[in-house]
Amino acid sequence: MKVAGRPRSYIYAVWIGIPLLVCVAAGVGNLILGSASTQAPAILSFAAGAVIAMLAEAMIPEAFEKAPPFIGLITVVGFLAAYLIAQH
Repeated sequence: MKVAGRPRSYIYAVWIGIPLLVCVAAGVGNLILGSASTQAPAILSFAAGAVIAMLAEAMIPEAFEKAPPFIGLITVVGFLAAYLIAQH
């Protein structure tokens, strides 16, 4: 972001604001879906994939600039592979 000419205040706002919003969204999701025990694995998997895609595309601009446009999908597939390996 610095190379792109963004002001320091913008960079700090993004690096502080996005994790705060993710925490708030996680808390709200827990309140709303806290009793959804049968669907919990699917909900958690979707949420984890969304967070990883957000990190790869929004908070790591170098990865987006130097990698293919579908870097988020690649990252999620890598996370899924690591998860599946860890389960066995």
